[in-house]
Amino acid sequence: MTQLDMAYDGITVERAEPGLAVVVLKGEQEAYDSPRLEGLLASLLKEGAAIVVDLSRATFVDSTTLLVLLRARDEAERRGLGYTLQLDESAGGYVYRIFAITRLTSVFTILRTRAEAVGAARSFRPAPGAEPA
Repeated sequence: MTQLDMAYDGITVERAEPGLAVVVLKGEQEAYDSPRLEGLLASLLKEGAAIVVDLSRATFVDSTTLLVLLRARDEAERRGLGYTLQLDESAGGYVYRIFAITRLTSVFTILRTRAEAVGAARSFRPAPGAEPA
């Protein structure tokens, strides 16, 4: 059973299990919302949660949001925590295209289904020397 942990306009956090958070981004994700998203991801990482960012309901993602996602991925890696993106054809066409154009598809672990993304985040193995959460 999924517990709704918190919700903001366009951003929802679901807790399917301890130590794992699914951050669902809906609609347009722009610079206006990025400070809230950045704070939320930082808080989840600080508590030691593996993260799945579900972009399947996003219709637009701007460069500021991409930077927030990239910084959170770097922090997750530094802390030795799983961090994956869920992105499939149900997202707005622009969303996948921006990841492809910027070549961020080679930087992020991007999976098509929630089950795949959760499994990858849960089974992440940190690199030697990663800081514990």
